[in-house]
Amino acid sequence: MRIKDLGELLKTHFVDTTGILTATHPIYSFWENFVLGYSDNLSINARLRASWLFYAGAGFLFSQGRKLYHKTRIALGSNPKAEKLHDIFYAGAFGAVFSAATYIGQTSTFEQFALGVVTGTALGMIAGIPAGFGIKCARSLTGLPEQIPEQVAPEPPKKTIPKYLRELPRKAKLKIAAGSLAASLAIMSTVYTLTPKEFKGVWSYVRPCVMETSQDSSQEF
Repeated sequence: MRIKDLGELLKTHFVDTTGILTATHPIYSFWENFVLGYSDNLSINARLRASWLFYAGAGFLFSQGRKLYHKTRIALGSNPKAEKLHDIFYAGAFGAVFSAATYIGQTSTFEQFALGVVTGTALGMIAGIPAGFGIKCARSLTGLPEQIPEQVAPEPPKKTIPKYLRELPRKAKLKIAAGSLAASLAIMSTVYTLTPKEFKGVWSYVRPCVMETSQDSSQEF
């Protein structure tokens, strides 16, 4: 591999990863802090580890795996228009492994860890759509070709962002990209600021009902 090719590969990896994290970090910070009741520090540390893992290679594996997955399913005759549905299943499978790597050693109890992994997998299925959208937008705004699996199909590829945005000068696009990243961080900060410190999360209210139902079911058997 030539140095130029390696440089392009690293650039693409950085752009894809930034796009993924910009689109999904606010979702996960809200889920961890407001729903699961993770402390600010635990959630922030989990997001930092997730970022580190993604930039260390998980982001590359996610984006390239997604591309290969879509190419394979289309080659096997799957409908190209089902991209979003397949994004959901792909992100869910990826999220199961990634959530375990993110939360292991971070949580103080096994219940916290199990909750993070199980709900992270389910949430990953939902976050698959914004993650794919984040990749496309990041590539469009930084001048890289959009990663659109439908390009291997006979129908013309769709564009992610409006034509007038695509035709903006490079500096203007980069400013929009930087603004999107800043907005993502601002949303995360707002989540941590507005969630009361004494609030233990939605799960703390749901947990007694779940445990009671579980015990009743086990007694029936």
